[in-house]
Amino acid sequence: MKALEVFTYSIHYLYTRALEVIKERTGDENFSYSDVQWVLTVPAIWKPAAKQFMREAAYQAGLASASNPEQILIALEPEAASVYCRERKMRDFVTESGSNDALVTDSMAGPDTQYVVVDIGGGTLDVTVHQLLETGAIREIYKATGGGSGGQNVNGQFRALLESIFTKRLIENYARQNPVDWLYLMNDFEVKKRGKRLCEGGTTRVRLPNSFIGKFPSHTGWDINTVIQQHYSLNEIKVLRNEYLCLEPRIMKQLFNPVLDDVIAHLSKLFAKPELSGVKYVFLVGGFADSVILQERIRNHFGHTYRILVPQYASLAVVQGAVMFGQKPDLFESRIMTTTYGIRFVKANEVVKIGEKRRFTGFAPLTGEQKQVKIDFYQSERSDVEFVTDAGVEKAPGRGLVLETPEAWKTRDIEINLYFGGTEIKVTAVNSTSDKQSTAYLDFLATN
Repeated sequence: MKALEVFTYSIHYLYTRALEVIKERTGDENFSYSDVQWVLTVPAIWKPAAKQFMREAAYQAGLASASNPEQILIALEPEAASVYCRERKMRDFVTESGSNDALVTDSMAGPDTQYVVVDIGGGTLDVTVHQLLETGAIREIYKATGGGSGGQNVNGQFRALLESIFTKRLIENYARQNPVDWLYLMNDFEVKKRGKRLCEGGTTRVRLPNSFIGKFPSHTGWDINTVIQQHYSLNEIKVLRNEYLCLEPRIMKQLFNPVLDDVIAHLSKLFAKPELSGVKYVFLVGGFADSVILQERIRNHFGHTYRILVPQYASLAVVQGAVMFGQKPDLFESRIMTTTYGIRFVKANEVVKIGEKRRFTGFAPLTGEQKQVKIDFYQSERSDVEFVTDAGVEKAPGRGLVLETPEAWKTRDIEINLYFGGTEIKVTAVNSTSDKQSTAYLDFLATN
């Protein structure tokens, strides 16, 4: 099954179920998807093609269409979390005073305060650096960074542990033959890895399905604990009451260490940048941010320099912030471009205002019979390129900008306006004579 189909079906289910709930609670049977401003969230570190992939999935799911693109907003996940955190009270954060009703924005050191949002979910580490302006707007002051250091890496380490004890073949066969029970096992580990027990020196207990225990019948004299003892002492790992896989703190920490080391290394390198010298606060959000051991490791390493703020239910910060973003999409004043586009459009690391327009003229159909105008775009992560033939410059993925040219446009000059600074790159083509306009988003997904 193709990834686009998976996302399409998922989005279709989510929005149709949401509409069902809204109709049930409001009694308005005529309420439809067109009455909603929809917001899709994506990691900030995603490339334009990945963001466009999500928009295309939404179109195929029937959520909106290319003829009405404004009905969907693409929100960058750490930005959505940033909007959420700035509207919280201090008592809404872990370890903060239970009686402190001051808003985060009021408790910060003052206007122009700089802070980092560390969004760490299941699959990605997504880090953005923001400045809260006196006007209440938010400015990005360093490009988004991150990588694949998400919580699923801990789950992967847990699976590797099971494979080292019970063999890779047995675990693969079990997961394939018992998909529901395997999902149940991994979901229980997902919940337990976020708990306090590990930090308090306690044993982590993961419930094993009966179908798993049944692989090691005790009457054979080769029960599950006998198998475990071939690799670990029962003081480290054991099965209790034929129900719980008990992992002692040292073993659990070994599962966390690889991803925690990667996160700490990434943040240490980032905080050393001169652009971050004014940062005072760090917001830790995302599903993996609910993990107490992650919170403790971040605080131990960076807490002496920065104030670490973790919202209660950190896993909900992005989705709740996305709703707030949808209501105020212009809250962000500017973003840092990660890529140089075209020639003299924008350069990598350049600051662009939200919705900032770059205007170019002189485009026109070559012949009167031409049905479309096609403009190719080039990109580079370097900021010092001049020509499309320079080293490090490549044609942007997809078919570039393809605009239909109505009869009235033929042989007329076309003005191209590129709008940077948003979560996607918007383009308008304007007939310089009639002022007729066509709108599109840069196509980084389609094949040439």
